[in-house]
Amino acid sequence: MSEGIKEIAQFDNNLIKSLEDFMESYKMVDVDQVYSNGTEFVPIFRVKQWLEYNNITNLQNQLQQKGKEIERLNKRWNELKTYINDMWLDDKGSVRRLQEFIKLLEKGE
Repeated sequence: MSEGIKEIAQFDNNLIKSLEDFMESYKMVDVDQVYSNGTEFVPIFRVKQWLEYNNITNLQNQLQQKGKEIERLNKRWNELKTYINDMWLDDKGSVRRLQEFIKLLEKGE
């Protein structure tokens, strides 16, 4: 694992959730006022890590949501196939047409 990824993982472990928490944790102060009048600084590499961490977290959340949607659609698809199979016993003609339609759907047409 690269050093950058390890440090991004540390953000998650430290539970830094807000920008203010991040700035408080990683700021440096020019107390000797050599480069400024005592301004607080956050190193650029830390800001990049924060942005990468947020991007990774957002992508993980989106993947979880998409996974839930896929599960819901698969469940609905299985319910539809069960319904069609149950209809087979009632009316073979209409069921055949539905099964042909489902085959077209499965092919993506």
